[in-house]
Amino acid sequence: MRALLRQEGLRLASGTAETVLARLQRLRVPPALAAALTPLRTSLETLTQLLRTADAELHAQATADPVAQRLMSAPGVGPVVALSFHATLDTPTRFGGDARRASAFVGLVPSEDSSGERCQKGHITKRGPRELRALLVQASWVIWRGKGANGATLRRWAHDLAARRGRRVAVVALARRLCRILFALWRDATEFHDRRTGPATAA
Repeated sequence: MRALLRQEGLRLASGTAETVLARLQRLRVPPALAAALTPLRTSLETLTQLLRTADAELHAQATADPVAQRLMSAPGVGPVVALSFHATLDTPTRFGGDARRASAFVGLVPSEDSSGERCQKGHITKRGPRELRALLVQASWVIWRGKGANGATLRRWAHDLAARRGRRVAVVALARRLCRILFALWRDATEFHDRRTGPATAA
């Protein structure tokens, strides 16, 4: 749509994906260009409605799931992450209740190259469910960019680590910590409390 508009010297104002059609409506578009944009507008309207329906169904499912509700008490975690975590890990009794083993299953622990007395840590293993791992990293970016009180301790920890190791390493480490926190919340049937504002939750 932007490319077609640029050919006529028009510019679509910046904004969120949800406001594309409203921003397009404010432009004075020549009839020929309007006809060319019609199929794209129809596709966007259809896709937007499908997304709204899917979001509503996810919210309803998460609201009815007590495990998802506990997981969503953690910062950066919404219905998609909570339901995916629940479905992928299946039961908190897996891994002997060990949150570290859960993060290893998701592939968020460093690889290790050891021989004799030498122990060298490398990049994360990236084994296990790729989709859940990606969702946890995205949730960590939400925490990283957040400004609210919930998650402030985790955010400060990640920023301190980034000062020493770099931002990307810090965000992946935060995803590993978040995975362990979520597993602990599920295992212990409790909710997340930031250490600055309430009781600490074991990671």
